[in-house]
Amino acid sequence: DFLKRILPDAVVAIPDTTWQNHPAIFTAIGYQVTTYRYLAEDRCNLDFDSMLADIRALPPRSILLMHSCAHNPSGCDPSEDQWRQILEAVQANDLLPYFDNAYQGFVSGDPEVDAFAVRLFAEAGLQQLKTEHHVYMLSDGRISLAGLNPSNIERFADAVAAVLGTNDAV
Repeated sequence: DFLKRILPDAVVAIPDTTWQNHPAIFTAIGYQVTTYRYLAEDRCNLDFDSMLADIRALPPRSILLMHSCAHNPSGCDPSEDQWRQILEAVQANDLLPYFDNAYQGFVSGDPEVDAFAVRLFAEAGLQQLKTEHHVYMLSDGRISLAGLNPSNIERFADAVAAVLGTNDAV
């Protein structure tokens, strides 16, 4: 609901292999959902070149859903160098990165290590993260945030309160 308020006409791009609820969540709030290639034909390895080509072909201001680590259901993740290339494509195409970070700490055993992708994007100072924030709300009440500062915290708090007040699923 929060994303729909700030990017009502965006396209949401999800990996062609992903958690089955991802397309359901985004179509339920009225988004057009498309996929980008993720796994190679062997279904065991990342098809990085195809993935990057698909990301680069997305329309500007698309929402790009990515698994930050422990890709569900494959467990196949980009390397740190590949994450840097993905960041470059996101910046060049003015995409909004949206991370599913459900399994942070499950890959390496260290949540700090597994936060590499999210930290990389946040530290890059993407305009979207500065003005539109990163928000991840879990059903148990936890919220993960990035991009907040004193000038936008009140607007963010109002948006979260509106979503919590109107969304029975949260």
